[in-house]
Amino acid sequence: MTQAQFVTVPILDARFHVLEGKLDASIQAHKADMQRLSAELNAKLAELEAKLVRWVFLVMLGNVALSLAANTILNAFKTL
Repeated sequence: MTQAQFVTVPILDARFHVLEGKLDASIQAHKADMQRLSAELNAKLAELEAKLVRWVFLVMLGNVALSLAANTILNAFKTL
């Protein structure tokens, strides 16, 4: 009775290896999902950044145009 192994070490080791394999596969799947989501997020952020740069450029261009128009109108009133 003292040498009887109800749950043998080789069976327990085999069960742990199966479980470890499943966990590794799950972790790899989650890593792949995270990399895909990261790539999608980076693409959306790059698109948003490009739009923001265009808007900043347009606002600055509009500011210059308004400043020139205001100066021209003020100079015209000064000459009257």
